[in-house]
Amino acid sequence: MDRRILFLSALDFKEKSIQVLRNTPEAYAAAGWETNYLVARDTSRMGSYFYEQEFDPVGVTVTRFPYPLKGLRNVAGKTLVGTVVTKLATLLVVVRLAVIGARILREKDFDVIYGYEVHGVLALGLLRLLRRTGWKATVTRFQGSHMMGFIESRRWLKLLLNFDHLIALRLASDLCIMTDDGTRGDLLIRSLNPKAHARLRFWTNGVARFTLNRNDRERLRQAYDLDRKFVLLSVSRLEQWKRVDRSIRALARLDQRGLAEEIVYLIVGEGTRREAWSNLAKSLGIANRVRFIGAVPHEEVEAYFVMSDLFLSTYDSSNVGNPLLEAVRAGKPVITLDNGDTGRWIEHEVNGLIFPPVPDPMEAIADGIERIRQDSELRERLERGMAATEDRLWTWGERMQAEIDAVRALL
Repeated sequence: MDRRILFLSALDFKEKSIQVLRNTPEAYAAAGWETNYLVARDTSRMGSYFYEQEFDPVGVTVTRFPYPLKGLRNVAGKTLVGTVVTKLATLLVVVRLAVIGARILREKDFDVIYGYEVHGVLALGLLRLLRRTGWKATVTRFQGSHMMGFIESRRWLKLLLNFDHLIALRLASDLCIMTDDGTRGDLLIRSLNPKAHARLRFWTNGVARFTLNRNDRERLRQAYDLDRKFVLLSVSRLEQWKRVDRSIRALARLDQRGLAEEIVYLIVGEGTRREAWSNLAKSLGIANRVRFIGAVPHEEVEAYFVMSDLFLSTYDSSNVGNPLLEAVRAGKPVITLDNGDTGRWIEHEVNGLIFPPVPDPMEAIADGIERIRQDSELRERLERGMAATEDRLWTWGERMQAEIDAVRALL
């Protein structure tokens, strides 16, 4: 082992989503680093781990502790009291990360301390405040930020409730990595911390190359009883801000026009809104056309992209998450909303259809689905445009090599 790194994080590993969590420490371990990952695991019904199995990435030593106040958070739910309890729990996590991190630092020195997302960054800041030592360089890492959206929409209460996020963005480090997920986190960091410009890396996530082909597509469609169907796909956690309900309502509007008979909508993902959105599909009379697949291992998600004809992403904020980038890799036309920096990836009638994020975009989404379904020439043009867009992606290997090179340069 030529180097030693310690991650501080409140984001645990997932088999079925957010592969960046796993890919990052695994890349350091594969590069010969002694890799340690200290993490809090949230198994409450308010979190996104209750449907995931616990596991440790290859070559990574994991120290794991439970997220506090699980029972209270389950009882309080998504209420104002629940928000307060959750915020208290997050602050307790930061303290626990710092305390356990300090104990680990007493046992051995590290080349790099890596604060992963808000909790890990704050814990790193707390270690510095307590004048703890035992490292050569620090890295802070963010998976994007919704704060610009809150600022632009003047949602001051949201900003107040996310005070810890704003503090984390202001904290100093030797290298700051902000994911380019369309939420314009680079502008946010530069406005909150002008000195960060030279040490900031603003990178998109990597996307694995697909291994399935057209022959696999036909086989899979038969296996899933999708022959002669026009298949819509969404891939996301089923949380409110992901707004899968918009796509469900758009399909219902097509159904009202008698145009949804040959359409099937696959929704891959799990989360707290699954039951509510399943009930929505039933109440709209389209439950037979909406299939909630649930969470699946990430390596199986490729099959759903291959089976589909059109990808839908209608988040409240930027839609440039990993699922949209995977749609680019798969060469699938996209229907989405023009918020954040989504327009940097999806160009109207070039590689997809992108609509203004008005309060009720469902009619435009419904019209777009029908246009792409009926107009084979348009669909082929969008697929060619998406194939050209794929050139802008990099693989996870390329993405992580760029990071490791940047971190090595600090030492």
